[in-house]
Amino acid sequence: LRDLGVHNINLVTGAHFVRPIAQALSGLELGIPVVWNSSGYESVESLRQLEGLVQVYMPDFKYFDPETARRYSAAADYPQAAAAAIREMFRQTGPYVVDEKGLIKSGVLIRHLILPGRTEDARDVIDFAADEFPRGGVLFSLMSQYTPMPGLERFPELQKRVTPEENRALIHYMQVRGLDGFWQEPDAATEEMIPEFDLTGVEKPVHIMKAADIGSTSMSDPLFYDNAYLIDNGDGTTTISLYVIDPVPSFSALGKPVDRKSVV
Repeated sequence: LRDLGVHNINLVTGAHFVRPIAQALSGLELGIPVVWNSSGYESVESLRQLEGLVQVYMPDFKYFDPETARRYSAAADYPQAAAAAIREMFRQTGPYVVDEKGLIKSGVLIRHLILPGRTEDARDVIDFAADEFPRGGVLFSLMSQYTPMPGLERFPELQKRVTPEENRALIHYMQVRGLDGFWQEPDAATEEMIPEFDLTGVEKPVHIMKAADIGSTSMSDPLFYDNAYLIDNGDGTTTISLYVIDPVPSFSALGKPVDRKSVV
C-alpha cells in the first residue's frame, strides 16, 4: 500500500486486536503514519501497547454527559474512559504536526458527531479539547452528518436531523474556543449516501464457513483453527478471517485471498 502511494495506514476500531497489531507493527519502518481510528472507548493500558507504533490517533468523543452515554450506548462510563484515553494519546504523540501538503503526520484529531438537541453536550466536548490541551495541541473535527435511521422509536429525540442553527452555533463556539480543525456543513452528507444494506451491488454470493466445521487440514495451530472463518469469494479463492487472535498464529496468508486447495 505504501508503494502504491497511500498517505497512511488507517486501523479502524482495532482495540480488540491491540496485542497482535502491536506485535505486527513492532520493528517496522513504514515511512508513512499509522492512524488509530477509534471510538475513544478504550483503556489506557491497552493504548500503552501502541506507544511509538502509532503516529496519529483519531478518536471519537461521542458524549460528555454520562446519562447520554448510558441512554444511547449503555456505557455511562464512556466520558471518563474517553477522556483518559485521549489524554494518553496526546501524551504519546504531543502536539499535532502537518506537512507542507496539509497532511497530518502525527498527533491527535478528536471527532465529535453533533446529535440533534444535544448542543450543550457538544459544547462540553469542545471545552474539554480546548481546556485539556495547549492551544494548537490537538485538531478537532465537528461533524453534523447525523442521519436518522429506522429502529429509533425508543429515542424520538433522535428522529430528526441537526438543524443549521445548531450547527452554526457550534461552529462559532469551536472558533471562539480557539480549536484548530474542521467542521462540516449539513449538506455535506445526505441520505442518498447511505447504502441500502441489502447486498445491492454485490455481484457474487459470499459463503462463510468455520474452519473447524469443514475439517481444514492445513491449519496446524489449534487457536487459529478454532477461531478462523473461511469466506468463499466465489472465484476459486478463499479469504481467511479471524475473530480472536491471542497469541498471533503464524500464518502468512492471513487476510489475503489464497488458492482454496491450500486451505481446505
